[in-house]
Amino acid sequence: MAMRAGLDDNAREAFQFLMIGAGLTLLGRAVYWAAFRFWRTSTDPIIADAAEAFQDGYLVGGEVLVAAGSGIGGRLALAGVAAVAIASMTAALAGVVARLTGAAVPLTHAVRWARIGIVLAAFWGLYAALFLPPRSSHVRPDGLLVRERPALLGTLALPWPAQEESVAWNHLGQAHAHAVTAPAAGCGSELHVMVDHAGDQRTIAALSPGGRDCAQAMAQARSDADRLIAALEAYRRTSLR
Repeated sequence: MAMRAGLDDNAREAFQFLMIGAGLTLLGRAVYWAAFRFWRTSTDPIIADAAEAFQDGYLVGGEVLVAAGSGIGGRLALAGVAAVAIASMTAALAGVVARLTGAAVPLTHAVRWARIGIVLAAFWGLYAALFLPPRSSHVRPDGLLVRERPALLGTLALPWPAQEESVAWNHLGQAHAHAVTAPAAGCGSELHVMVDHAGDQRTIAALSPGGRDCAQAMAQARSDADRLIAALEAYRRTSLR
């Protein structure tokens, strides 16, 4: 009797789940790439092109610079962990309150509030990871609009108002790049683009080089920084005319 080679039911289902997961991953990356391109619109294409390397994967306008970050993957992972932690805390609190108030089934209240907590926290975490950099600078004709938001571990913006400061071009010095030691970064350092303001050095954009070849990554980061500095200086001179 001839025997047919094939997969058993468990192997077939595992393969199907693998293909579905791969398809969803590719679809998500395609949607994210399209959204990133869509949000890059800017009145100045030179600024938009130079700023792209300094946006850390955020879906922001082409004139926005992000001052350091952990990358989109790190932010999404932190958002997931934070959602689970918040769900656990809300469940525990709801269970305690239910017991103190004499509710019939405290576990039901705990589960209900755990679901509410994880949905709300996951929604905010996804929104913050995609759209709300903790520290950013918006390049405008009249200067820079600097925004700072409270953030979980300095990475994931919290749902509190941002502090904003508008700085005119004639109050800013020329931008320059400076390497800063950062043990948590991939290559152990970050490259900051800084400007002089009121006798202080302010970081307006940053990169965290990483990869197998740190020398090449740092060289690329410096090239990106030089291009951004040149674009900012040209934009500044034009705005001050």
